[in-house]
Amino acid sequence: MDDGDAYLKTETYNKGEVYNRTEIDQMTMGDGGGSPVIVEDNLMSTSTTNALSSNQGRILEETKADINHTHPEYLTDIPADYLTQTEGDTLYQAKGTYLTDVPPEYLTQTEGDTLYQPKGTYLTDVPAEYLTQTEGDGLYQAKNTVPTHSHTIADVTGLQTALDGKTTTTYVDAGDNYIMNTRMAGLTLWRGSQAEYDALTPNTNTLYFIVG
Repeated sequence: MDDGDAYLKTETYNKGEVYNRTEIDQMTMGDGGGSPVIVEDNLMSTSTTNALSSNQGRILEETKADINHTHPEYLTDIPADYLTQTEGDTLYQAKGTYLTDVPPEYLTQTEGDTLYQPKGTYLTDVPAEYLTQTEGDGLYQAKNTVPTHSHTIADVTGLQTALDGKTTTTYVDAGDNYIMNTRMAGLTLWRGSQAEYDALTPNTNTLYFIVG
């Protein structure tokens, strides 16, 4: 023992509690001795015996509301895009639930099956306004095609006049004469008086008609 103050400790303690290391680190002794106290530096503890740290007292002091204070008034003009609980209940149903009263624009499975067929499938009962390929071929011809047909001379505008102009009462050359070249195998047609015929030198490629 040195020459300083000397203390004689006569108190003894009978402690039945068991503390863990964290609790021991948090222990402090009360003023004038006494039992140790556990100090907690958080606001989450549910202990009824531990003490709150001065730091947490500071936090409460800095964040608590003044003893005299007012609350902001509730909104009086609610924006139009917000609904009341009643309006929401009227317009919507709980998430994850199915409709009980189905709007009329929705079809039941049976109604849909009656009116429509699965996407990507072909018709089995073809409506009456549709034709089969055979029926279409029987009624119509391919676009931009002209069927085989014939016309009478009367159906062709100006043909009779053109043909009449190809026959004359004089010698006709076979150059571009349709009647001579097509219908008479290229023979030349000649018509005239006996005197005119006598003045000619006949040839085998000409038909001679003497008139008058």
